[in-house]
Amino acid sequence: MNTNKSKNFVAGLPFKGWPAFTFLKEIIMSEHQLQRLLKDSEALNTFAGMLLEEGETELVKKIEAKKKFLDNHISTVMEVAA
Repeated sequence: MNTNKSKNFVAGLPFKGWPAFTFLKEIIMSEHQLQRLLKDSEALNTFAGMLLEEGETELVKKIEAKKKFLDNHISTVMEVAA
């Protein structure tokens, strides 16, 4: 059985009938951490606006991708918490 601690899952079939991948870690986050992520998301939005004014369109695309990832993670955490 191959345990990948950085990815938080077990790869392989240790016993017959087990799924190929089993997640080991649940998404647990404090209210303070969630508020920090929301603040970071808003800061990325502001930063992207400033870069857009400066004409840095390629960097804005990267920032928007990062913000999208962060927003998806926030929504996942909020679904689990609900």
